[in-house]
Amino acid sequence: MPENISVMIIEDDFRISAIHRQIVEKIAGFTVVKEAKTAKEAMAYLQGIPQAPDLILLDVYIPDVAGLDLFWQLRMQYRLTSLIVITAAQEMETVRAAIVGGVFDYMTKPLDANRLEQSLLSFQEKHAFLTARKNCSSRKSTISLAHSFLRNQRMEQETICQKVSTRSH
Repeated sequence: MPENISVMIIEDDFRISAIHRQIVEKIAGFTVVKEAKTAKEAMAYLQGIPQAPDLILLDVYIPDVAGLDLFWQLRMQYRLTSLIVITAAQEMETVRAAIVGGVFDYMTKPLDANRLEQSLLSFQEKHAFLTARKNCSSRKSTISLAHSFLRNQRMEQETICQKVSTRSH
């Protein structure tokens, strides 16, 4: 049985947050631990818990912060937490900054539920790989698995850029 993956949702629209929760919790092994509507609420929660969640679903347009400010704050303070950005922001500069900043995935609204499910399953695979690597018996197999994973990530990032580029034209 896969290890439980804790998820935080940072989304100012409670209806969209509820949809994200429903999609996340439909997949075995995922649990939503917190929904926050503002950066202040999100940071207060994170600072008050002993261990940050494994994954954060983040909307870039949050009322009490500008653009990617919360993204960068999360990246700096919670480096081991992965981020999936789900936002209306389609500007190439925003997408590029998120990718360079190490976002696991970038999705634009309106959200395709199947797309989020696929991303969560991909994250689950990554999480299992990173957790299992402690038990990997040889350096060669660890490196081989890492190369395979990074190659898949690079292909996914290229797909994201192509989709955003197509939408902006």
